[in-house]
Amino acid sequence: MDVLRRLFAPAEARTANLSALEQLARDRGFATYAGVNVNEVTALTHLTVWSCVSLIADSIAMLPLHTFETPGAGDIPARVQDPDVIEQPHVEMSRFDWHVRMIWSVLMRGNAYGRILERGRGAIPVQIEPIHPDTVRIERDKSTGELVYIVGRDRERVPAADIFHVPGMVVPGSVYGLDPINYARQTIGTGLAAIEYGARFFAEGAVPPGMLSTDQKIDVDTATEYQERWEESHGNRRRRVAVLGGGLKYEAIQLSPEASQFLTTIGATKADIAGFYRCPPHMVGDVERSTSWGTGIEEQGSQFGTFTLGPWLRRFEDAWKLKLGGGLYARYNTDALLRSRLLDRFQAYTQARQGGWFNIDEVRAKEELGPLPEGKGTDYLQPLNFGAIPPGGMPPPPPPADAVTPPPNSGA
Repeated sequence: MDVLRRLFAPAEARTANLSALEQLARDRGFATYAGVNVNEVTALTHLTVWSCVSLIADSIAMLPLHTFETPGAGDIPARVQDPDVIEQPHVEMSRFDWHVRMIWSVLMRGNAYGRILERGRGAIPVQIEPIHPDTVRIERDKSTGELVYIVGRDRERVPAADIFHVPGMVVPGSVYGLDPINYARQTIGTGLAAIEYGARFFAEGAVPPGMLSTDQKIDVDTATEYQERWEESHGNRRRRVAVLGGGLKYEAIQLSPEASQFLTTIGATKADIAGFYRCPPHMVGDVERSTSWGTGIEEQGSQFGTFTLGPWLRRFEDAWKLKLGGGLYARYNTDALLRSRLLDRFQAYTQARQGGWFNIDEVRAKEELGPLPEGKGTDYLQPLNFGAIPPGGMPPPPPPADAVTPPPNSGA
């Protein structure tokens, strides 16, 4: 069982060329039965973890974010001009990069924190600086009972009103989101150990590609001569026909079932990690298990938008609503997920246009095109076989065509 012993052997020290936070993460880590120290830094060296986190983060970061005013009873939500913090939450990074940082934090550490540095008119935030989760602690003020965030090495006390906090899964009685890497550490650790074993196995040449054998008795010098001749004529990836003499036979050595079991281990951990983050397997490089997610690739993409991105979008939208205040709230426009699917977009526009809830100018605006001249794109269509119900209710049906109508004043 040498393979298993090496698979679960303690991992060697990694490179020391790290930032202070990365070194802190490596020193902290979570112990696993596989002997691998798992944290947000080492976990990302597993390609499936990287794929899942980057897939979710990039998918959300590319969505447009729009601001609306909370409607009154019976009113329609009104789109308002987006505050600067919606267009660019922090001056030193794009909106896309800001979202990637925040979503990485909540996916890898269970909490995303941003500090409000400046406020503008109506106390709306102007800048929100992402903070690494490891530099934040939460306490409850003993005198007021309110939450206070302890930030940075200087342990600065920042009121909750000035912190943009998006937790992941939270248990009752806690203010912290649960740490995903901690809860997935055994699966990630097993995968990392298997990958490391496989890399060392092939790098060290633990199994030769084949062997030369003979029934004759040969000494060491003769065996060495045969070996050198074989490598000279057939080594260095040369594709030459083998000619053997002296009773020699060549046998290719296959990987034993025990030695190849790490491949199965790697595949199993890939599927488990994809399921942990609720990512379709085909989107993270696991095409063998894609059928379990639906009837086809399109169905898997739909489920990804609904069950994977949807809950994270709602968490961020709730956080935006708390910090914008003033009856404002923000919504991510998931229509951008169809941006690369031209036919689907045009079919949706056609239905909206024919159904009467989009006019031409509104459709053109979705495609970042200007309105038609002279107001020609402002009309709405109404299907001929549809009509509005009058205020008094449905009119009585017309009489049958063969009904006899009595003449006026006939006394009938």
